[in-house]
Amino acid sequence: MIFIDRATHRTYSEDKFVVAYPKARSHRPGIADRCELHVFVLRNEPRVFVGGGELGFDGLAREADLVEIEALAERFDLAELREVLATRAIAPHADGAR
Repeated sequence: MIFIDRATHRTYSEDKFVVAYPKARSHRPGIADRCELHVFVLRNEPRVFVGGGELGFDGLAREADLVEIEALAERFDLAELREVLATRAIAPHADGAR
């Protein structure tokens, strides 16, 4: 699985991120099931990306801001997002977001 950052058009391969939501893996490798929301957490940076929509995940994702990360962590009880929040509280993100 890969996703593309809508803003920068940078491609992220599966070795660069963890799928925080949905937790269940597709029964067909390489094929994403229809889902309204996909949440990706980068492995080496405190960044979260969100993708999906009415027609499911189309391979494009946008970076989530701090408020959205907090809301997703709360709503879906995602430990991975809480780790990102804790890391950002210690060290500001490169673009100045906390």
